[in-house]
Amino acid sequence: MRKVNSWVRTALALVAVLVVALPALVSASSPEAVYARPRLAMILGPEIIRVGQPATYQLYVVYSDNTKGVVGFPPAVLYLNRTQVSGGTVVPSAAGFGLLTAKYSVSSGSVTANRVVLIQP
Repeated sequence: MRKVNSWVRTALALVAVLVVALPALVSASSPEAVYARPRLAMILGPEIIRVGQPATYQLYVVYSDNTKGVVGFPPAVLYLNRTQVSGGTVVPSAAGFGLLTAKYSVSSGSVTANRVVLIQP
């Protein structure tokens, strides 16, 4: 009878440890625990630019764990009127309104930001 009680206690102790530790082990191995997902982005830089003159932009990103940071180009990609821009510097060739689009992707997710800029002659 003592052997059975000892075995039952051991089994119950093992079950109790698994019940307490298993959720922590599962959440630690999930990608969300390691990498926060980007959930909001905003393009930082001038609203008015001139034809032929460079303007530099950055991407401000807020992640799912509420951390914030400025991301450059690369790793993010910047487009002006659907044409990819090298780095974060835009040199417009025609006056009017321009649409800046920034896309940022990491293994845990991606985010896109848009901004309208005025391009003066």
